[in-house]
Order: sequence, then structure tokens, then C-alpha cells
Amino acid sequence: MPVVIEGSVPGAFHSSDYKLRYWSAADAARRTIDWVKEAVPGELKWHKDVGRKLTVHLDDGERFNAWYNRTGVYFFHGTANNQTIYSAESPDIVSHEMGHAVLDAINPRLFGVNDPQVYAFHEAFGDISSMLSSLTVDGFCSAVIFDTGGDLKKSSRLSRTGEQMAWALRRSRPHKVEQTCLRDAANEFYYMDPMTLPLRAPAVQLCAEEHSFSRVFSAAFLDALAETFYGNTVERLQDSAKEMAKILVAAVAATPMSTRHFADVAAHMLAVDRVMYSGSHSVELRAAFVDRGILSLSESSELTQAVLDSGTEAIERVIGAETLEWPELSAMPMPGARYGLRENFLVIAPSEPPRFVNPVPPNGDDENRPQRAATFFVDSLFSQGEIRVPDELITEKSPMYRQIESYTHEIVRAASGLYELRRVGFDDSNEGKGHP
Repeated sequence: MPVVIEGSVPGAFHSSDYKLRYWSAADAARRTIDWVKEAVPGELKWHKDVGRKLTVHLDDGERFNAWYNRTGVYFFHGTANNQTIYSAESPDIVSHEMGHAVLDAINPRLFGVNDPQVYAFHEAFGDISSMLSSLTVDGFCSAVIFDTGGDLKKSSRLSRTGEQMAWALRRSRPHKVEQTCLRDAANEFYYMDPMTLPLRAPAVQLCAEEHSFSRVFSAAFLDALAETFYGNTVERLQDSAKEMAKILVAAVAATPMSTRHFADVAAHMLAVDRVMYSGSHSVELRAAFVDRGILSLSESSELTQAVLDSGTEAIERVIGAETLEWPELSAMPMPGARYGLRENFLVIAPSEPPRFVNPVPPNGDDENRPQRAATFFVDSLFSQGEIRVPDELITEKSPMYRQIESYTHEIVRAASGLYELRRVGFDDSNEGKGHP
């Protein structure tokens, strides 16, 4: 998985700031590739639209943001209290954006599905990528073990993402980010159906916004890692991280696209553990996912050995570096009139049944979750100004669609003549959305 950094390799004529930015990003990218090579069976290639090499753009303009789309990863700069902050100087943020690219290579179907959990999982995977990347460094592992006393569930440099950018953002928007960082995986958040949550909330609360909601899954992953770590040695911590990374990557590749993505990924991790490690991590994984509410107590008890073994064939194929063949996801019509548009448009919905868990959450009675999830997701995109709408669809009833300069999605006319909602990319912004 080759990576190329746009710009000159630092020389004597470059500023110290540029050298820091370049080498910090280069090191974080290399460490991300290191953990991925260890975790992914066989050879992994970037998404075909990315090409053979993933390009890292060190400074693409002024905003507090970082961004992945299928042309590369992009970093920016912003100023707070007369200090200029470059997102490419943060190893956490570089590894997070690289994580989006890695997940897009492992399971590209996640890129286009319109569902709040799938979107949030991409963000959680990015934060997990930051953790796994950091744990490839011996000195970092030693420091984390010392700082936490061996209890990885405590807040530490391992659990916190984007401390420098969070400091800058808090100067102008103090409620948008946590006190010490953008997101902390050492948190107390508990899973709730995202469709029951508000679209926005202060950082101290959980909401359906993807970065906020992602904290539930990244916390469960950290909890599981903490439970499997013992002995307080660097070698054991790195071994635990490698094992958890292999389990996660295989599960991600094998999980269908459903509205219960968090729960089904968790169940797939249990199934992968049975195939790869004879279930030696089962107790720790179950405890982590039940404690966070991703799996209910009843669901965990229903995931018996026989149930998990029913997915063995698909998982063994993934572990054997085979690409699973999936049916095409359903495209659902979305009424344009709902959003003040002249015509309807199509959206890709999470229309597949989960492999291991019930399609409907415990105590749920919603039989039309894919349509409801897609509608909820599209509503949230419009309300947050994340969709670029072509001028020919805008009417006098759609005053909210001013000229959007940055966005994560756009409505385009497909070759079929129909309008479709398509993702442009993923951003890590808590200030302004996306990148044109």
C-alpha cells in the first residue's frame, strides 16, 4: 500500500515547521501501514479510484479539518490565539484519516451506504487506527503503561485523539469538542439507537452525529484491548494490539451492510476469534460489547458456538485473503419534495440482513429500518449542510440550499438519467464540513 507525500522532501532550505509537518505525517503514515500489514491477510490495495499510491496533501488550505476522499488524504491549517495549527502535524489525525483509506480498501461498500451507524463506524475505525498505529512504537507503549498503571481504560495518550486541534477549536467553539481532545475512547458512553438521539449535542453528550456516536464503538474496542492486556510489558501490549487488529479487520471484511452494523461487527469479532484463536478472547470481547450496550445481554447469550460457527465459511475465506462476493445494495427512492427539491433521488440503503444478530434491536418493532435509517441519515446531512444540490433541483421552497462550498455528499445525475446521492469523502472537522 504505497503512500506518497505531496511536496518536496525537506532539505536545508526548508523551514523547521515544514520539516516537522512532513516527517510527522510520514512517520504516522508509515506506522499506520505497519499495523495494517500485520493485520490484513494477503496483499491489500487502495480503492481502485485512489490508484496504486495514496497521496498525502500536507496543507490544502485554511480550516480546522482533515479529510479523506478517493483522491487522497488532505490536511489543513487554522489559527487560534495567534497560533497556527496544522492538522498534518498530529500523528493521531494523520493515522485517523489513513484509517478511512484503509477501511475503504478493506470494505469499499461502507463508503456509499446511507446509515448513521455505518458512517459512525468509519469514524470509529479511524480512531482505532490511531490507537493501533501508536502502539507500534515501543516508547509510546512504555509511557502508556506507566501513565495508566497498566489499566488501559484510563484516559491517556492512547485513548485521546487530536489534542492540539481540540485546543484550537475550544478557543472559538468550546462545546464542540471534549475538554482535552477531539474524542476520548476512555469514556462512559453507552449505545442507544442513533435514530432516537438528537442530530447535534455538546461534546459531553452522545448524539447521532458521526464523530460523536463513533465514541461508543471505539470505547468498546479500547475496553476489549484493556481486558486482553496483562503482564504490563511492552511486548504483551503489542501482541494484544496485533491480535485485536486481526480480529477487527477480518470482521469488518465479512460483515453485511445492515442497520445493526455495530452489533453485527461485534458478533463477527466473536466469530473471527473462534476461527483464529479458538475463542480465547471471547470473554473479554463479550464483556466489552455488552458493557457498552452494543450487544444486549440476551443477544450475547444467543451467540452460541453453533451460531458463530454458522459464519465460519465466510470468515475463513476472508482470513484466506479471498474477496467475498456481495449482491448489489438496494437503491431506495427519496422524495425530493421532502427537502424542497424538484425531483426525487436515489440513496443506497443498509438493506442486507445481519449475519449473526436480529435485524431489529431488542425490544424494537420497526420492520422498515433500512428505509427509516436512510431517511434519518439524509435528513441529518441536509440539516447540517453536508449535501451539495445542483441548481436545477432547487426551488423557492428550498432556501436552505445556499451555495455550499464544502460538503461530504452531493446529488448528481447518473448515466441512467436519475438523480443519486453520492458520498464525496470523510472529514474529521468539528468546525466546517468537507472539502469540495
